[in-house]
Amino acid sequence: MAALPDNRSKLLRQKDKNALETIFASVQIPIEVWAYGSRVSGGAHSGSDLDLVIRSADLTPLPPAIFNEVYWKIKDSNIPILVDLFDGPVYMKPFIKISINSMKYFLAILILILKHL
Repeated sequence: MAALPDNRSKLLRQKDKNALETIFASVQIPIEVWAYGSRVSGGAHSGSDLDLVIRSADLTPLPPAIFNEVYWKIKDSNIPILVDLFDGPVYMKPFIKISINSMKYFLAILILILKHL
């Protein structure tokens, strides 16, 4: 299930969070969704985008039809912010070469996300 930013920051309206969760719940295969970036780290402003990585439970790339369906459901929704959606296994390949400091930052975000599951 999706791990979306905590609403205490007021940077993601509850109804938008609910809309995203409904979209992700409609996927016919088990998925995980990770949020990262300024809306998670607290550095966002009202015009910031929401960065999401979606991945299958078995860590294989999502079937293109499923990824495209989720992508277009988000784009066609009335969520008033830009949502950037990436397929986890495809998107994560470049992160293999991340420095140790960057990896610590990524793990800190992941820990924050997991606390909200």
